[in-house]
Amino acid sequence: MRSAPATADTSTDMNESALRPDRQPALRRRANRSDVEALVERIGELVRERQDLRRNAASLAALERNRLELGEAQRDLSLALIEAHHGPPPAA
Repeated sequence: MRSAPATADTSTDMNESALRPDRQPALRRRANRSDVEALVERIGELVRERQDLRRNAASLAALERNRLELGEAQRDLSLALIEAHHGPPPAA
């Protein structure tokens, strides 16, 4: 006989520090257009760098460094866009 399904945790107390305790929140003030534009430019630079690395058969370490930087920049862009459109998260 099956037991009743567990109820889902619907709390919204999660924040980026809880997800990545090793990292402080990237943006403490409301993001503005120049923050977003700068991050978009940075992502473009990292993508071009990655293409060059691949074209030149770069080491795995160089590709991994670029991958991590690119992922972090994309994450920061996501946070900046959320903050720009919805404001900063409420203080705990």
